Amino acid sequence: MRWGLGSLSTCRTQLCRLLYILCALQIGFGVSFSMDPKLPSRILIVAPVGAYFSRVKNGVRWAVGRTDVSSRKAEVRIIFVLARTWAAEPDYKTDMKHLTEEFSSPELAAQFKQFKVECETIDIDDETSCTVWLVRTLGPFLRSGSDVAAFIDMTSAPKEWIFACHYVAEFFDRICFYYVKSSKPKMPKDFSKEEREDIGAFPETVILSGPDPDLAKWINESTHNWKLFKCICDEIIKEYKKGKRPILDTAVPIGPQSEIAGTWKNIANCSTESDAQRSISKLIYSIEKFGLFVEEVGTIRLSPRGYALGLALGFNLPEEAERQEKP
Repeated sequence: MRWGLGSLSTCRTQLCRLLYILCALQIGFGVSFSMDPKLPSRILIVAPVGAYFSRVKNGVRWAVGRTDVSSRKAEVRIIFVLARTWAAEPDYKTDMKHLTEEFSSPELAAQFKQFKVECETIDIDDETSCTVWLVRTLGPFLRSGSDVAAFIDMTSAPKEWIFACHYVAEFFDRICFYYVKSSKPKMPKDFSKEEREDIGAFPETVILSGPDPDLAKWINESTHNWKLFKCICDEIIKEYKKGKRPILDTAVPIGPQSEIAGTWKNIANCSTESDAQRSISKLIYSIEKFGLFVEEVGTIRLSPRGYALGLALGFNLPEEAERQEKP
């Protein structure tokens, strides 16, 4: 990439392109999703905008970078969602104008086959309103092709939006829910007395789905899934007792010649260890989206989520101090 020569507009275009590629590498997200490693050619980004304008902007930049920026063939549609109760506020309108203008620049649009920025105003403090709007917006887009993905921001939205996202997640695949944390988290002293003493409105129930059928199989001891979970935990416990590593860093072999495959061959009535290994891989793949296990070159270990579930199921795992999961 040449930076020394060329017009100012060319340099600005190159800078825009580099910015979004860098954002794609640097910014994390809260909830992952399964999608083909190939970057989607069309993406929809939905970002509610409350008070955290800069964090929303940061997250949208990251989401834009999740498509193929370098090919100039990608299509991007950004929808900023405004709260109906805020939409008429002068300061809010000014901030929204600056936000939409930043993502509407010709330099940025030139990097894509199609680039649209829109604003929608909804009753974002009403869970039903959020759910209906999300279903109506996501449904047609996600049904329009296989090479698409939607990114839903949770950074600057009320809890009603979060509840609606949880509900909508049961309907569609190829959605990524993400969140940009504050670089300056609030401490108790940062909240006003009025905020701390606000008793709130009348409690409302939240519509959430029941246990996922795939996950339910892993907590029912009559299933093969539960038996495999216990088998993996038993082998990890054996390795852990050798005193080499913390439980979350204790990995065990999972190939055809492993102890797990040998044990599983008998449990699942497989003909060979290779058949057992294929059976294990199939079951683990079915639970991949829940992140219970971490697979690495012929080995498997528990993620913090898997460890917590194993403890809850009584698999005699050693109790260790809770450790944060790395993104």
